[in-house]
Amino acid sequence: IPCTKKPWGVTTTPTGETIITDWSEDKVHTLNADGQLMYSIGNKGTKPGEFYTPGGVAVTNYGHVVVSEYNNHRLQIIDPSRPTTPLRVISKCGNHTLSGPAFMFVDPSSDNIFVANLGRSFVE
Repeated sequence: IPCTKKPWGVTTTPTGETIITDWSEDKVHTLNADGQLMYSIGNKGTKPGEFYTPGGVAVTNYGHVVVSEYNNHRLQIIDPSRPTTPLRVISKCGNHTLSGPAFMFVDPSSDNIFVANLGRSFVE
C-alpha cells in the first residue's frame, strides 16, 4: 500500500473500509472498499488525536475504531464520522496502567476490548 511506510495493524469496518496503522509515520490510514486512500489522521505527539507508534487496531460493534499506541501507553477510540477528535483516550485497564499496548481484539458479543499489554507481559 503506497500510503504506509511500516504498516502494523489492519482491520475492516462494517461498511467495508480498511483501517491501517503506520508505526513509523504515527498515522492511521482509512481506505475505501476499492483500496483508495480516503484520509489519514494523526501526527507524532501525545495529545488526543496524535499518535506515537500506533500498533493494534480494531472496530467495535458501534463502528468506533480503537487504536493502541505502544509508546504513548494508551488506546484512542475514534468515531469515523469525526476522525480527528477521539471519543475517548484510555490509559488504564481496571487497576492497571497500560504499558506498551500492542495487539487488540474486540469481542463482538460484549464489545469488550482485550489488549496485549507487552510492557506488563499479559493480556487485559
